[in-house]
Amino acid sequence: KGNFMLFKDFNSMGYDYKTLADFHAEDAKRIGFFLWDEPKTFQLDELKIQYDFLRRKYPSMISLVNIFPSYVSQSLLKSTYQEYIDDYFSKLQPAYASLDNYPCYRKDYNGTTYYHDLEMMREKSQKNKCKILGFVQVYSSDAMRDVSGSDLAWQVNSLLAYGSKGLFYFYFRHPVVAINDLTK
Repeated sequence: KGNFMLFKDFNSMGYDYKTLADFHAEDAKRIGFFLWDEPKTFQLDELKIQYDFLRRKYPSMISLVNIFPSYVSQSLLKSTYQEYIDDYFSKLQPAYASLDNYPCYRKDYNGTTYYHDLEMMREKSQKNKCKILGFVQVYSSDAMRDVSGSDLAWQVNSLLAYGSKGLFYFYFRHPVVAINDLTK
């Protein structure tokens, strides 16, 4: 409906989260802040500072930190997955939570952790009085199998069945096909 959230890449343009907080603050279509996509466990402490600042300044807006799926390695997270999830909820105490788990991720991967992750998120969210926002995989690429209409329906229905209150998607491919071929 024309609403927007400010995304973490705003920070890469030389702005910090305090400047982000005031960007188009008067715009009624601004609904929140997407602070980080897939932080490592140790980065949650820094995100808590940002999260708390934005929550105090704009309590009615969404502050979102999207977490890794369980199929990532402990060496990447710098913790176990259970520690990661526990820290995410205990440190941030989010009103909204989301995670990435793309079940059509690779041609040889069939979402073997998908329901595990949805169930874990559902249980943790209920326990912490938090709403879930689900990410739907809509894109395909050289490394990923084509996402079909039934794949989309399966993901949407699964996310809703596991308690998602909203759905997101993003598209990594450039609309000009030749650019996708160049970048691979």
